[in-house]
Amino acid sequence: MKTQKELKEEYKTLLDCKNPDYFVKSAGYIVTLSDGSLFPINKPYLETSFCFGWGTFEGTESAQSMANYASKSEEYFAYKNLERFDQWPNSIKKHTYKLCDSYQGKHIKHLEPLYEWENPACYNLLNEEDKKRILEGYAALRVLFEKRIKKYLKRYSTSKIRTWTYCTDD
Repeated sequence: MKTQKELKEEYKTLLDCKNPDYFVKSAGYIVTLSDGSLFPINKPYLETSFCFGWGTFEGTESAQSMANYASKSEEYFAYKNLERFDQWPNSIKKHTYKLCDSYQGKHIKHLEPLYEWENPACYNLLNEEDKKRILEGYAALRVLFEKRIKKYLKRYSTSKIRTWTYCTDD
């Protein structure tokens, strides 16, 4: 089994673009699929801005109190970032996806949802073995992301978290 460093080097050689370093740096984890092709998982970014609409809550006071809480809570910051990260793995578990060739180069794959009007027989669907490999990749990347969140909070605490409220239409 290849290390992530070796997989990133292989990924770089397979990329068909002018600036392969950008794509290699943006890949947080690379999974080798059952057919030998590579599936890059993008490195997650830290969300430091949170907004709260008055229409979501029972008025301006509750939206403002939630914004104040979010601006001071390390738990809220970690929860929201991990919640956003977990959207992809949860979606892969629940829905059917097509495994498609990437525009980035040969032997690089990406996922697209299979819509209800599409005929599954016409597409290369994500099989259970590859799904398991991809989910394991997301799990490994989640561990790294949790460490990154902890490091960020240790360094900055909540000083760089930006919150605001706004008026929503009901």
